[in-house]
Amino acid sequence: MPRYIGRVVKNLRIKESPVWMQKSLLASGMRPINNIVDITNFVMLETGQPMHAFNYNDLSDKKIIVRTAKTGEKITTLDGKNYDLTTDMLVIADGEKPSCLAGIMGGKESEIENDTTDLFLESAKFRRDNVRHTGRALGIRTEASGRFEKGVDIVNVEYAMERALQLISDLDAGDIIDGVLDRHNGLPEERVLKVTTDSIIELLGVDIPTDRIVEILNSLELPTTIDGNMLTTKVPSIRDDIEGRADLAEEVMRIYGYDHIVGTKMKGAVVRGTKLPERIKTDKIKALMLGANAFEIATYSFIASKAIDTLLLDQNDERRQQVKIINPLGDEYSTMRTQLTTSMLTVLATNINKKITDGRFFEISKRFIPKALPLTEQPLEIPTMSIGIYGENEDFFTLKGMIEAICNLLGGHTQYERSAEPYLHPGRQALVKANNKECAVFGQVHPAVAESYGIDCPVFVAEIKLDVLLAIEKRKTVYKPLPKFPAVERDFAFLVDKDVPVGTLEKAISSGAGRLLEKIKLFDIYEGSQIPEGKKSVAFNVFLRSADSTLTDTQIEDATAKILKKLEQAGAELRK
Repeated sequence: MPRYIGRVVKNLRIKESPVWMQKSLLASGMRPINNIVDITNFVMLETGQPMHAFNYNDLSDKKIIVRTAKTGEKITTLDGKNYDLTTDMLVIADGEKPSCLAGIMGGKESEIENDTTDLFLESAKFRRDNVRHTGRALGIRTEASGRFEKGVDIVNVEYAMERALQLISDLDAGDIIDGVLDRHNGLPEERVLKVTTDSIIELLGVDIPTDRIVEILNSLELPTTIDGNMLTTKVPSIRDDIEGRADLAEEVMRIYGYDHIVGTKMKGAVVRGTKLPERIKTDKIKALMLGANAFEIATYSFIASKAIDTLLLDQNDERRQQVKIINPLGDEYSTMRTQLTTSMLTVLATNINKKITDGRFFEISKRFIPKALPLTEQPLEIPTMSIGIYGENEDFFTLKGMIEAICNLLGGHTQYERSAEPYLHPGRQALVKANNKECAVFGQVHPAVAESYGIDCPVFVAEIKLDVLLAIEKRKTVYKPLPKFPAVERDFAFLVDKDVPVGTLEKAISSGAGRLLEKIKLFDIYEGSQIPEGKKSVAFNVFLRSADSTLTDTQIEDATAKILKKLEQAGAELRK
């Protein structure tokens, strides 16, 4: 609140106001009521400063408190209407309750009546935006609120009070008590705006002569001088609605005449539009998936608070740290999702329940991970992709092929390791790395999880960290001439523990063969009666080739020995 002045008048002698005052009010469209109310209205019309008079004896504890309304407070205004107030509405209250809507209308309970003996007279300046907000929220528009919304002069507040007291004295309407309540945070210093005439002309699009601009501003009591093309304008306190160049331009144009505005062609540079690299990559992924007969889906970023429980995640899993919505549409949309899998499973279940026998779906969206809870800043929005497939011809390897195609498209070299996601089948899931960075987890949905969604057939899902894949720099394609020298093929069969991944063996072979390795091909995995308990037989074709010459027996034997040594270190035993 910029300024609030209050005075007390006792021993009121309420009667009709003089005929000259009544005629002035009627000519202005206002109805005379009594001398006190008429004085406040007359001063408002004369000075532009709204005023309000309270019945002093009706004020609880004889207090005047300028504050915002409290939750659940109500007020009955002078027109007899009841209003529910909110905590962003400014009121003038006594010791117990609101007595006036600040800048808009007084309350019924503190109304000046014929038997009122004492009054508290108010003259104030309230913030324009608060009066406007309260008036619109309650649907009230008054003479006072219209003036406060446009802005009243903070200096004029005191003059209006003195003028009202003068009229009370001259019309013998009461005894004025000494003492003044005047609260403000300091009166504003003179404001000076400096703008160029060119900037005003550019904004208006009308070529107005400089001397005419100066003349108009001065005629509006905005003292203005010109130095070159720089305008210096002193803004009086009564015009606190003028804040910058646009306001000065508006003042000039409304006097110069809007009829001077003519249509002109738009000007501006045309910039060739393009997509961001991330968007280009994303579009390529979508094209790849659509080419694989997958349907793109779009699901809500909001999910049920308990949906995460269906994934059987550990209580300490970061995906359980969900951001809660303050005003959700319902419990089904009460949290921001930290993963896309629950949404994909819902889509798969819906299609299966509608007797659709097979389907491939994908979604590219974001998951929301809070930096900390309770939330103090915006959560991380991480680009993520989800894939879901089911049907008679779909299996683990179908999904693996899709993920590998996406990684290859973006230039990533894939590696596979065991994963331990509780919502996936323990023996049919894998962690994917692209260029040694974890980028995806995929596999068959755990039967218990599938059952919780009403799914009675095998379904396969993948969740891909799209931010990791999009950050991969695409490898340059290097073309080599066809080999001049023959390759040497060697077959190796090993016994290893069941839980040793094939990828571990491939890394060992690659390390042992070095630059002579051309390719590795897995051709057999066997577990049976001839294999010891807890073991499996793994067989590879290994192709060796030199770009410089035909391999000698010594080179082949040396490479073979290194391969066997590396495999032995990895826990593999050569089958005899």
